Amino acid sequence: MLDIKFIRENADLVQKSANDKGYKVDIAALLQLDDERRDLQKQVEALREQRNVISAKMKGGRPDQELIDQGKQLKVELAERESYLKSTEEKVAAILKNVPNITFDDVPLGGEEDSVEVKVYGDRKTGAKDHLDYAVKRGWVDFERGAKVAGAKFYYLKGDLALLENAVTQFALDYVTKQGFTFMTVPHMVNLRTAEGAGFTPKGRRQ
Repeated sequence: MLDIKFIRENADLVQKSANDKGYKVDIAALLQLDDERRDLQKQVEALREQRNVISAKMKGGRPDQELIDQGKQLKVELAERESYLKSTEEKVAAILKNVPNITFDDVPLGGEEDSVEVKVYGDRKTGAKDHLDYAVKRGWVDFERGAKVAGAKFYYLKGDLALLENAVTQFALDYVTKQGFTFMTVPHMVNLRTAEGAGFTPKGRRQ
């Protein structure tokens, strides 16, 4: 996710990159909404400061009715501003998730057919088999069952290929534990905040 400060300083570049990638994102509208968010943040901070001043005056004795009324009115106004702020922050965050990363100037636009070959290493051998065809022919992958469980393009590894993957994993575990790291098993599910914090954009909204 791009930082809002970077977007603000490079609005035209970010908008162009989004357009080139086919993303329907209005950067100008995003920045306007973020201006509202920043203004609301200042209002909330000012009201919180006033609340603290009134709370300090109420200590050490019975406050007068005028001060009590000010405190009640401030509490209502602060709750309202905080609600607006939270709603605006959520709107900004939702738009930010749809803003794509910037593309380098030398990256060609389009699909795979528009790719440019940069360099070739070694000689090209003829008659090579695709790794996927090779694995399917030997019954090492199962796309049909994988799709039923997790959706399109997911698969099960089977037989020798599954054993090979396990062997590589075990080799890596043996290596890192000998370096002093502690092996752990962790939850296979994470909440939305954790996933987004790690750079993923989950499709679900499970909190």
